Amino acid sequence: MPNHHVNQFVGTETTCGSLLYELQKIWDEVGEPDVERDQTLMEIEQECLAVYGRKIDEAKTSRAQLQRAIALSESEIADICSSLGEQPVNCDRKAGGNLKEKLKIIIPQLEDVRKRKTERKSQFAEVLNKLQEISNQIYTQDNMYKIVMDETDLSVKRLEGLHMQLVDLQIEKV
Repeated sequence: MPNHHVNQFVGTETTCGSLLYELQKIWDEVGEPDVERDQTLMEIEQECLAVYGRKIDEAKTSRAQLQRAIALSESEIADICSSLGEQPVNCDRKAGGNLKEKLKIIIPQLEDVRKRKTERKSQFAEVLNKLQEISNQIYTQDNMYKIVMDETDLSVKRLEGLHMQLVDLQIEKV
């Protein structure tokens, strides 16, 4: 693949060389003085450098945006895996290749862990609502006890603990 880019560059050099040759032929025919030729060639070189400079700046900006998107995605994946009580290894963030390929691999992983987090939150909400209902029935209607979901700990272990609390309250209610 790198040779493909080199071949394109060589073709571009040839094209630029042939254009310069054509320009010199026209200058010779017109009788353009060397001072004017040199000035024009210097302007062409400056314009060329300016174009390369802009393209390099654009490429650097694009690279920085990709790196940032990858870092933010990896960080969010790690945070979600942590809240789900999973080891970061379970959220395979390792991706090879260039930055665009890495991002293409990471985005579906991020969407997957977001979906799992949403599903887990629904499970928690269901159990917490049942806990609140039974708690209100047992401890009167003016119960100030409010169960709140802690999104930083959505682990299966915590969910199982809440299920056990629910069973205990259900037994207490009877």
